[in-house]
Amino acid sequence: NNGAGAGAIDFIAAVLATANATIPPSLNTENVDPQCGLKILSQTPVDARIEIALSTAYALTGGQTTVMSGIAYPHGLEVDADGYAFVGENGAGNVRQVEVATGAGYVVATGIAAPNGVILSPDGQTLYAGSFGGGIIYAVDRLGPTDWDTPRVLYNPPAPDGGFDGINIDICGNVYITEYTVGKVYRLTDDGGLGNGEVVDLQESWIPNMRWGHDINGWDSHVLYVTAWSSI
Repeated sequence: NNGAGAGAIDFIAAVLATANATIPPSLNTENVDPQCGLKILSQTPVDARIEIALSTAYALTGGQTTVMSGIAYPHGLEVDADGYAFVGENGAGNVRQVEVATGAGYVVATGIAAPNGVILSPDGQTLYAGSFGGGIIYAVDRLGPTDWDTPRVLYNPPAPDGGFDGINIDICGNVYITEYTVGKVYRLTDDGGLGNGEVVDLQESWIPNMRWGHDINGWDSHVLYVTAWSSI
């Protein structure tokens, strides 16, 4: 998107594409170089599950659009279909919500030790946050567009954890969490049960995040891709 003033509109388009599971085509693109390593849609949209969408806004001088500033160590990002973004404020123990179009900010939760990953439930009515510093997974129930209930503990492990970092969710509402320093991924049911428990032990440390594939360029939507110290 050229022109920082249109950054909010561009961002909302990316949010809606993610929410509606539809990739829009690129306008005015007719002839694509076959040597290009990117999959470019030039005519018609494609239905696909989208886990990550990137929206950039820049002017000819290289300026960027800032949606929200003054956050103490932002860590973890989620968006919903209504134009709101959610971020874990690791340095202040908060989870924040921002209306992208206006920049209006709201507090979803406070008092969470070093919140890292954040993710919404499939229906958008519960926000899950992992506490990297406190070793707890929290759930916050939505009461209204910007109104949230008191955080509740979804999962509190019986033994010290290796740092809950990345977080994701499947279409059934099961929550997946990475244990950063010990290389494990766990699956939780939406009531805090351990589901299938430990999904995988990578025998590797430093695993910050994970995402489901999206059926594009070989990224299988039935496969959970996990980043580790030096590999995926």
